[in-house]
Amino acid sequence: MEPKITHLERIEIQNLWGEVDIDWQLDPKVNILIGVNGSGKTTILELVDSIVQEKNLKTVFDFSHIKLCFNNNHIIYAEQIKDFDAFFKKSTRKITAFKSCDVPNGYTSESNFIEDSEKYRYKDFINLDKVSTFDMSEDDKEKIENEGTFYENTDLDKTLRKLINDFKGYQLKLRNLEREETTLLDEKIRELSLKDNTTVEELQALKKALHHKEAKVAEIYQQKNQFLFELNSLFEGTYKVVDFDQNNALIFKKKGKTITPYRLSAGEKQILIILLKVILQENQPSVLLMDEPELSLHLAWQLKLIETIQRVNENCQLIIATHAPGILNKGWRDKITKMENITFTKQ
Repeated sequence: MEPKITHLERIEIQNLWGEVDIDWQLDPKVNILIGVNGSGKTTILELVDSIVQEKNLKTVFDFSHIKLCFNNNHIIYAEQIKDFDAFFKKSTRKITAFKSCDVPNGYTSESNFIEDSEKYRYKDFINLDKVSTFDMSEDDKEKIENEGTFYENTDLDKTLRKLINDFKGYQLKLRNLEREETTLLDEKIRELSLKDNTTVEELQALKKALHHKEAKVAEIYQQKNQFLFELNSLFEGTYKVVDFDQNNALIFKKKGKTITPYRLSAGEKQILIILLKVILQENQPSVLLMDEPELSLHLAWQLKLIETIQRVNENCQLIIATHAPGILNKGWRDKITKMENITFTKQ
């Protein structure tokens, strides 16, 4: 069995925009990338996401090749194909995977190549996701202002809708797991409870079985309960409490009134999207890319963001591109990387 991939250790990009090289050594837990506009922060995150998710690279991504080194000596090597025909076909890069990160720059040989077949998909063994800051289009803002209604067609709402549906599936998975784990205990509890005369030993066995079941259920729902606790803590300032509708979809209650997630503010939707993505990692080792998450978030939420994510999934590696000093002022200064320190101008 292949060793589990848990985090990204190094990002190397050669000849980005035909101007610079990037070489970034990452922390296994928290990484905060800062730099002026246009320095390449967003480009780095988009390239990593595109390579791992095997998306078509945008033509604006001009580079020679990229190496993504993960733990346990796993690497993805991507070389951009330069000829005209290949560039405009379905794939604009050639991706190979190696057993060792000691792949020389400019490597193009087929030796040591792990066949990139249809069965070999990077996203199957690298749990990576990306959160982008969404904003409402001017047309949507004008409609809301003129008509006083809320729409569910913005990019923000479409992303939120999918995550809410995925969360329903996650809850169903938990209920099925609870049923599997407690069926035998329920049978034992029922058998002992129906006895007319029980001995001291049987009463002790019943008590033990009940305690075991309670502990097992608490373990199964621990992460979900932590997620709900974090959401309620963040929303308590506006008196909103997390609840569920008759279809088990996530909603909010405020002073007896029901509020759908689509009627939340942009900042509230943004934090909900972030935490939904984290809870859906199911506490597995994961890499979460976040591009300027602070743009819609209140300063108080910026200050809590990293710790909140880590409490929902302690196995999540964060790679954040940001302009916000608020994220940095709570013990994360040693996790900051400046773009100027990982960017090398080509001679």
